[in-house]
Amino acid sequence: EIRAFSSHITLGRVRSGLNREALVEKLNLPGKAACFKNTEFKVSAITLFKSTLTPAGPIYEVISTSPLK
Repeated sequence: EIRAFSSHITLGRVRSGLNREALVEKLNLPGKAACFKNTEFKVSAITLFKSTLTPAGPIYEVISTSPLK
């Protein structure tokens, strides 16, 4: 890989395509952050992953999971 390493945090991920279109619409709106002001969703846990990039694609490993009450 020629690009320099760029660390990041993924704050959420859509597991199914059911609401994917709505999410993509909101992400493409001007003032992107403002469009999430009244958006609600349930968070049941926070999981820390390690990702290792390989020629076959990324490999994800769970480092730790903390359930939320």
